[in-house]
Amino acid sequence: TGVDTGAIVITVQENPVINRIVLEGNKRIKDDKIAPEIQLKPREIFTRSKVRADVDRIIELYKRQGRFAARVEPKIVQLDQNRVDLIFEIYEGDKSKVRRINIVGNEQFSDARLRKEMYTRQAGGFLGFLKSNDTYDPDRLAADQQKLRAFYLTEGYADFRVVSALAELTPDRRNFIITYVIDEGPRYKFGTVEAESALRDLPKEKIMELVHIQPGSWFNAKAVEDAVTSLNEVAGNLGYAFADISPAYNRDPQAHTMSLTFRVRETPRVYVERIDINGNTVTHDKVVRREFRVNEGDAFNAIKIKRSQDRVQSLGYFQQNIEIK
Repeated sequence: TGVDTGAIVITVQENPVINRIVLEGNKRIKDDKIAPEIQLKPREIFTRSKVRADVDRIIELYKRQGRFAARVEPKIVQLDQNRVDLIFEIYEGDKSKVRRINIVGNEQFSDARLRKEMYTRQAGGFLGFLKSNDTYDPDRLAADQQKLRAFYLTEGYADFRVVSALAELTPDRRNFIITYVIDEGPRYKFGTVEAESALRDLPKEKIMELVHIQPGSWFNAKAVEDAVTSLNEVAGNLGYAFADISPAYNRDPQAHTMSLTFRVRETPRVYVERIDINGNTVTHDKVVRREFRVNEGDAFNAIKIKRSQDRVQSLGYFQQNIEIK
């Protein structure tokens, strides 16, 4: 046919078998914490893809500690019979700091004022070496957004939102720069403040006496939260241990007012069915029971329960704090 022909020789070399796995350079995280993250095991076949996956898992472990500059270099030592020792050389690095916190969109409050509301602090500055909250923590980043929102909601900015929160690692992987973009929105005042109640023992007139919110004052979500807490305590003392109390808002974006109605819905009263006493080894049940200000069959009363706990504690028989639940 005029076509040259020849033999093709294919040489196949098997991947080696892992003899042992060694960790070097790790001081901050001990072997027993890293070993479970390594999927490769002795007597298994060595492959580069599996090694890369194990490297990523080890680095992720260090990231959870805030060490984003950590590096892991895998090395192999050739042995006889197509075996290798696999060595992970670990360079742990320092914890990554928050070098700077930028805030974009704030007009009513300065960057410095808003930074005071955050858990995270910028690294450096006077006595910076004493700080423990200047390392980067993604969970703390989420908490800081909630802190910012809570602050603005106490200052009347009911439409406040965090548009974005971006944490950027510097090229040397040693520090983070965090940037918040926020939208403050307009400032609101309380409009009308009213109450509705389905409980005979807690009429709306009583609710209004307990709610210390003045119409026309600046909107404050914390004041509303405190009012609901107070109402729950009063309802609990009346025997409504799980009272359904909620604030209903009516926002007027044109007038920038927030009207408020405290709604107390009917719920069944809770009664004390049985009083069990556990853990008393130095005295009889009757000694403890006679200090209780509530009896079986009484309506649940939070104040009397607390008074009972204090009286039992004052007996002096119990070293640890007692718990009523």
